[in-house]
Amino acid sequence: MIIINSIVKTVDRNCRPFIAAFQLFTVDRKCYNRAQLGHHRRVGDEDDRSYKGHPLCKFCDERYFDNDDLLRHLRKQHFYCHFCESDGITNEYFR
Repeated sequence: MIIINSIVKTVDRNCRPFIAAFQLFTVDRKCYNRAQLGHHRRVGDEDDRSYKGHPLCKFCDERYFDNDDLLRHLRKQHFYCHFCESDGITNEYFR
């Protein structure tokens, strides 16, 4: 039982959108503590200024790896306004 608990704790410290996007060995993944993981997901890593965090779906409160993954999710799981789209207003989604 001790081994299973340590595995679960390790998974919780990894960035889930990153795990879903890239298939890496466990030793190749970067681990975070709880505060670092929250900062990584919202703002990004301090050692990598090009990365600005994982975008958030405001309907599901779920984070995705990048904007392409978020837009793919929005098109698949939520509704977009056809009237706004025809008027040139893009990326307007609804629950």
